[in-house]
Amino acid sequence: MLKESNHLLWSSVRAIVSQKNLEITLIKVPAHADDPLNNHVDALAKAAHSDSRLSSQSLSELFTPCILQFNSLSVDMNIMNIQQFIRDIFDAKSLLTLAVLPRFNSNSFILAIDWTCTKFCFNNNKQIFSHRNGHSEFCAFQIKILLDMLPMLTTLQRRKPHLYDPSWLCPQCNFFPETLDHLWTCPYILPEFSPFTTFKTLLLDLRSTYLDKFISVTSLKPLPDFFAAEFTAIDCWLCDPPSSSCLRLARGLIPISLTGFLGNYFSPSTIWSILDTPLHNFHFDLYVQIWLCRSIFFHHWESAQGITKKMKGLIPISLTGFLGNYFSPSTIWSILDTPLHNFHFDLYVQIWLCRSIFFHHWESAQGITKKMKGLIPISLTGFLGNYFSPSTIWSILDTPLHNFHFDLYVQIWLCRSIFFHHWESAQGITKKIKSSTFGPSIISHPSPNIPPVSLTSSLATVSLDSWVSWVSSSIIRGGSWLSHLDF
Repeated sequence: MLKESNHLLWSSVRAIVSQKNLEITLIKVPAHADDPLNNHVDALAKAAHSDSRLSSQSLSELFTPCILQFNSLSVDMNIMNIQQFIRDIFDAKSLLTLAVLPRFNSNSFILAIDWTCTKFCFNNNKQIFSHRNGHSEFCAFQIKILLDMLPMLTTLQRRKPHLYDPSWLCPQCNFFPETLDHLWTCPYILPEFSPFTTFKTLLLDLRSTYLDKFISVTSLKPLPDFFAAEFTAIDCWLCDPPSSSCLRLARGLIPISLTGFLGNYFSPSTIWSILDTPLHNFHFDLYVQIWLCRSIFFHHWESAQGITKKMKGLIPISLTGFLGNYFSPSTIWSILDTPLHNFHFDLYVQIWLCRSIFFHHWESAQGITKKMKGLIPISLTGFLGNYFSPSTIWSILDTPLHNFHFDLYVQIWLCRSIFFHHWESAQGITKKIKSSTFGPSIISHPSPNIPPVSLTSSLATVSLDSWVSWVSSSIIRGGSWLSHLDF
């Protein structure tokens, strides 16, 4: 009997039949055939499932030789699947741990989320969660939006109020505090480049993708004519202004209103499998089209505020916190700055350079040359390696590649540079502007709509042509700007 699924339920049924001396004839009724009695039983079962006042049959009254329990709870399943049951228990425990995090501690918040589906979609994308496949930054982004841990300005203001003035507003619009929800709804200084417009477009594309997939898949019962209208009316698609359900979906938290509606027509496995991949793609588009653009802008805004890497560095808060009891922040930073720079220089000379010299000789001993470390495609050398020795391949590739690069330099880069120089002049961009540490003067382009007090905390008032040119030149001068972004 213990190999029977729901054996405790069947034991309860047998106990009731025995106690009341009932005679029962079982008649199979096709599912979803709109049988009145079957519908009535289904309604009773659903009501009983959600009614906390109902109690189960006393365990002592059940006709069963033994009762399996886990943490004082009866195990009502086929014991052949007990290992799966244990795994499910620990999965449920981890899911519960996620759901009761302080950031989800609102009861209405918890009840509005389909946690099982959310966990499925999150776990199903584990293959991308690797720092070896080029998706580590996107992986961090997905986790951080789920847990509301992105380094938004409001978060930085709480962490480092000595660097980020608590009165500062969103650098991109200068109208609202920059929270995670504001990231998707920011109006920006230029409406045509508004993150809000991008967000609405991506969300409505996600809705269309889902609708097409659900209409084309086999459902448990025929879809009514109003299915599409009701689907598009679900609160998670309300994006202007965004509903709370819409903002949760943007974080990867599947609203119960969505899966609850779909559950009337599709099985859970069908719902989860369809929701999964498009949601992942939606998040990737948010990452590329909104977050990366915001991060580039924010990096230059920080520079304009005089917030440097050293100021944001890994100076222990215990040190600055202790010193803050006796000295002003500017005094602390000015004293810490030069000795820390000298310390890093000594690390560079006495450790890194020595290691680099040793490593260079070690590479030579392994036969690893500069050419081997170059950007020659492995597909090319791999093919040639079937017919020629490495030394022959490298000697032949060398000079023509050098000449190719020289031709690119003369025929493309120099021509572009001459054109670009004249274009900069036409924009009024001088050497003095390009050599400025903080970019174009914010005060020189005041906006009549923004009070002067706010000009020190936002680049929203900078002339567009001057701003774009400065960003371009800063990126060119700054090398790999991606390394500066705080993911």
